[in-house]
Amino acid sequence: MRGLGEEQLTMVRDQLEGGLSTMPPSFCLAHEEGEAGGIPHEGFPGSLARCGIRMWVPFTVEPGLEGGIGLGAKLSGDPFTEDDEQLLTTLASQGAVTVQNARLIEKMKREERVRTNLARYLSPEVVEQVIRNEIQVDLGGDRKGVTILFSDIRNFTTIAESQPPDRLVRVLNEYFTEMAGIIFENKGSLDKYIGDAIVAVFGSLIPLENAAMKAADAAVQMIRRLPELNGKWEREHAGFHMEIGIGINTGEVFLGNVGSPERMVYTVIGDTVNVASRFSGMAKPGQILATAQTAERIQSKYLCIKHPAITVRGRVGEVDVYEVTNRDPAR
Repeated sequence: MRGLGEEQLTMVRDQLEGGLSTMPPSFCLAHEEGEAGGIPHEGFPGSLARCGIRMWVPFTVEPGLEGGIGLGAKLSGDPFTEDDEQLLTTLASQGAVTVQNARLIEKMKREERVRTNLARYLSPEVVEQVIRNEIQVDLGGDRKGVTILFSDIRNFTTIAESQPPDRLVRVLNEYFTEMAGIIFENKGSLDKYIGDAIVAVFGSLIPLENAAMKAADAAVQMIRRLPELNGKWEREHAGFHMEIGIGINTGEVFLGNVGSPERMVYTVIGDTVNVASRFSGMAKPGQILATAQTAERIQSKYLCIKHPAITVRGRVGEVDVYEVTNRDPAR
């Protein structure tokens, strides 16, 4: 069978790029059997006939994605037969299946990359919802109003000095796992670990009706979970015990990829994060401190007790401080 020249290939490409929706849904010949020229059959693309294709079998991979297999004239000059048609039809079907499989594999790889990246920030359940397009995730770098939860361990340096490194790592990993689970349950995203500190963001990747309330819920649950963990660690690790303090702030941050071309991380930066960190450092063991911007959004559920205002390095003026507690201690 004749090969196609560059000019003919260009004509075929133009035909394919122009769309194949007008092509017949089944096998077609360019000319009557036995004819080397003449009038093309009705419905056969003229550009294909002009570039030397004498038999064409189109196929559809999916709506909007179509292709086909074509043959030039036989070197023997013989006409195409029914067997030729069946063979080419079989090849076209296999071609469509091959393209479908390739696209499916690429889709699976793409979903796995997305799943792996999002699993660093979100719970497995939320990640699957994102993959199924049930939840829209905003990954664009932009300014956005969110609530930051900053938690760290009190007197961690002293704890680290008194514990074998392997034991400390095991306990920290268990602690981080438990706290991250609580953050995920409350629709928060895990921004990063900084040494013994946890930085979580609410209302960033997934829109929330009241991100501050979700952050407060998570903070209260984290404080309540710790005594259970301490009981376990005291039994398993010779009296090991830790306490945490939590700071919460609501405000605008920059949300996006930050870093160098060699290593980028998706994170939040800004004054809102710095104030949450400062409040976390001020909090006593078992205490949750929040800014006025957070307190006003959670006071329908939590008791927010005002403390003396503080000065935060790099900010002009003082910042109001509120301690967050449950209105009903039994809850």
